[in-house]
Amino acid sequence: MDGAKIQLWLNSKMQSDDAVPNNGKWDDYQAMVAKSFIEVRKGRQVIKLIASGTNEWQWNLEHFELTRVDDTATSPN
Repeated sequence: MDGAKIQLWLNSKMQSDDAVPNNGKWDDYQAMVAKSFIEVRKGRQVIKLIASGTNEWQWNLEHFELTRVDDTATSPN
C-alpha cells in the first residue's frame, strides 16, 4: 500500500518510523533496514512493531531480525 510505515518501539518509546515501499505484490518480500540503530540493554525488554498508515491493511511481514552491531558502528543512513 502507498503511504504505509513500520514503527519499532522499545519499552513504550518509538525508536524508528520508516516508510514501507509499495512493490505492488502482497507476498513478494523485500529486505528493509531501519533508518536508525537502537540500544537494547541486557535484561527483559519489550519490542513492538506497528503497521501505520491510512489503509486497513498496511503491509505483509514475513519476519524481522535484530542484529548485534559493534558499539562503534554509525547509523545506517
